[in-house]
Amino acid sequence: MKIKPLARLFARTLDYFLTYFSVTFLFKVVGIPLSAFGAIIFTLFLPLFFIPIESAMVALFGKTFGYLLFGIKIADKEGKKLSWKLSFKRALLLGLKILSPVNLLYPILFLTKKTESHFDHKHGIQVIATKRR
Repeated sequence: MKIKPLARLFARTLDYFLTYFSVTFLFKVVGIPLSAFGAIIFTLFLPLFFIPIESAMVALFGKTFGYLLFGIKIADKEGKKLSWKLSFKRALLLGLKILSPVNLLYPILFLTKKTESHFDHKHGIQVIATKRR
């Protein structure tokens, strides 16, 4: 089954949304004040905060929470979970790419014809559709 680029975009958006609210909740519980300006800066650099979370989740489970809800799995060419190193490289590349405002449209503009990025293709990474539970 082919994965629609918008499903990947919505899954990543959901992951960022959950990360944002989890971290801001943690700030509040610990007692770290977050001003309006701080919240804007945090939002702009959210992909950097998500890099270690995404790399750990993909290495451990083959998916993030958003990918789980949208029925998407990340695997190597044998269908196994990615190594920690490869998972971190992939998350780092995606996180840095998303920091550029032009690249916010990346999933829509460049994944409409083919569903894999250049990095995924080069490293034998598959984005696989799974059955949603």
